[in-house]
Amino acid sequence: MLTSLENDMTRPRPLLIVLTCLLLTLPVAPAAAVAPGENGEIVVLAQDPADSRFQTVVAVDPATGDRRELVPPNIIDSVAVSPDGTAVAYTLQRNLYVQPLGGTTDDRELLVQLDAATYALEWSPDGSEILVVDGETFTAHPVDGSAPRVLAPNRQSGGQFTYQSVTWTSQDQIVAIELSAMLIIDAATGESRIVDPEESPNAQGLGVDASPDGSQLVFACVQPDDNSFSLRLCITGLDMVVQRTVDLSDVDVEPAHPAFSPDGTQVAFIGPARADDAMLYVTPIAGAGTQALGAVGGLGISPEWAVAGGGTPPPPPASEEPLACGGFDGDPTTTERADFADPIAYAVAVSQARFDCDGSRAAAHVVLSRDDAFADSLVGAALTGDGPLLFTRTDTLPDATATEIDRLLDDGGTIYLLGGTAAISQAVADQLTDAGHDVQRLAGPSRVETSVAVATEVRTLGDDAGILAIARAGGPTDNPTAAWADSVTAGAWTAADAVPTVVTDTASLHPAVADFIADAQPDKTFLLGGEAALSPAVADAVPNPTRIAGASRAGTAQAIATQQIGPPDDDTRELVVINGFREDGWLFGLPAAGLAADTHAPIALAQDPLPPETTTMACSPDTIDILLAGGLDALPDAVTDQLDAAPGCAA
Repeated sequence: MLTSLENDMTRPRPLLIVLTCLLLTLPVAPAAAVAPGENGEIVVLAQDPADSRFQTVVAVDPATGDRRELVPPNIIDSVAVSPDGTAVAYTLQRNLYVQPLGGTTDDRELLVQLDAATYALEWSPDGSEILVVDGETFTAHPVDGSAPRVLAPNRQSGGQFTYQSVTWTSQDQIVAIELSAMLIIDAATGESRIVDPEESPNAQGLGVDASPDGSQLVFACVQPDDNSFSLRLCITGLDMVVQRTVDLSDVDVEPAHPAFSPDGTQVAFIGPARADDAMLYVTPIAGAGTQALGAVGGLGISPEWAVAGGGTPPPPPASEEPLACGGFDGDPTTTERADFADPIAYAVAVSQARFDCDGSRAAAHVVLSRDDAFADSLVGAALTGDGPLLFTRTDTLPDATATEIDRLLDDGGTIYLLGGTAAISQAVADQLTDAGHDVQRLAGPSRVETSVAVATEVRTLGDDAGILAIARAGGPTDNPTAAWADSVTAGAWTAADAVPTVVTDTASLHPAVADFIADAQPDKTFLLGGEAALSPAVADAVPNPTRIAGASRAGTAQAIATQQIGPPDDDTRELVVINGFREDGWLFGLPAAGLAADTHAPIALAQDPLPPETTTMACSPDTIDILLAGGLDALPDAVTDQLDAAPGCAA
């Protein structure tokens, strides 16, 4: 989370510093998306009502508004709660302290004395590092006392301002905002990029926080169509496209310093912004119902929402060990795992298991997708039968991806970029061209036209079997994973058979898709998903429609496996399992499509508890070799236990 408000005229900007963990023995694990936790107390840096020069740290019960003092009034710069909700960290006169959330200052521990004034503090999602943001750098300090890492300089373009609003997402991305500029830092590599202010939603540098799963951001913003320039709370994806503004009509205050609740359904915030009589509020992210929890006053206030009951220990670090050639070890009595938290490294590992591995076939091309939004990649699996899908950031080509491309392709090798320059920048395209590759961009003005461009290329490359697959182009706002679940699940089939695939609106056939169908003239059209995904009107508008659907997304995955992939070629069946219910599940499903196609394997969707359709897919026939795509944070041991416990499953 982040802290400071604009300076007032009577005192310097409050110092904002990084939090830390209660124990120095926390495991060093890569950050990854986490499951929501139960909401606990909200910890706030409040102004001392008796003396405005001092602040106090209080914990507020969001259900009752009751508060208790954690730190007596002093010159306190910033405060934050540990990821597991057991401790509170704060800076007092450039000393960084940690004390138990249920303890007092008698229990606190001095972790480090800081040399410079700090503007913001954050805790890494796994609790292993403390991010200190001062006027010069973003620096990650390991809690085990080892050498710190300087991640990036703290400067906007031109060096005019420093960033003071920071969050560290569970996707291991550091997002910083200041005066409409937005900086994104990869915490693992230190690679950073500045989001063009014209492309960012007018963030005001008054706080930013990431949702528990790392897929959304909330911050104070100004809507460009609002001539009053009043502050609102914007919720965006990591692509910075505003998904909604939080309804604060029932309180009518200008908000600042928002903080997601651990269960991801609410936001705490301070309002009105820049006011000495500010209050702490809690509001649902969808709909009205804001509650005031009492005055906190003053400037430099930073709410942090703790996980109740101490939270859940982080999973063990991902092993990131190479996969066996082909991805499966050939032993149905074991369950393999592609144990990766980082999708970029995971996609490379899948590529290495498929191509030029112990004399295996060479890649015909590479498919390149952005790593922070799925829209342009929905139908990309159809191109991955003969080439891997790798990930890039919009403005920066990761070193791991560049190295893998160089391993796979000779000079002149083809790279397909999925989406326009807003998805994968021209700078990335130029870098690949300069390296001697044939770069072909498949794009249109929306995800629908992009899917048509991909489908057109699939028809050009493959044998036109006269079939077409159609999936939904988007999902409801309260169920964003629905937008990609059917497309990703069908990837094993579309990759294996090079099936042209397009997406369309749920209610009606998009004109671009209608034009494509008129040109392609397919003999048969497969609709992926039930009527909630593709309406009867869509079915009526396409030639010879056949719907492939189940009662749920897991049921649709089962239907695809049964109707389109069919029984195994021998007595052993391979099965790829992904988490099809997490917002980042597509990052593990899309690269796996080609791997599944190689072995005539379907893709199944899992979560805890395991859907019954997935249990059926995993347990019939008796001899089945399972590959879990993702680390323990995505597919916990409970999923493996349920697969192994079902009759006929791999032991």
